[in-house]
Amino acid sequence: MFGFALLASLPAVAYAHPDIIFSCTTTTGKKVEVHDSGDAVSYRLLDRKGMDELAFSVPRSAASTYQWDGIGKDMIYSVQIPRGDIVYEVFQDADKVSQQVRSGIIVTIHGKTAAQLACKQETVINNMEGVALRPAS
Repeated sequence: MFGFALLASLPAVAYAHPDIIFSCTTTTGKKVEVHDSGDAVSYRLLDRKGMDELAFSVPRSAASTYQWDGIGKDMIYSVQIPRGDIVYEVFQDADKVSQQVRSGIIVTIHGKTAAQLACKQETVINNMEGVALRPAS
């Protein structure tokens, strides 16, 4: 029952945009969007003025996901979008005990963290739960 209460408190899903896997405005004012077009997964980073800073797509088979398995206090969902040796990972982590929710973007280069961006929770659209991508390794 507690898990359902926590899930109910997470940001609402935007049904008007069924192709959005994840979207948020970062604490630095940039916007991140991950879309699923059916054939590809796209990643887009917009600056504070709404101009593309980075935009690319990969075949769905290249993207991956981590789905919370129901064990542990942290309900974590993420999607990884690779671009060469760089991986852009969007995530949401909900702590069932403290009921704190964190969302953001982690950028890794050659497997090492190069950048982390936190999201403003009130701007998060999270449709990662159950997304049909291959499991992250």
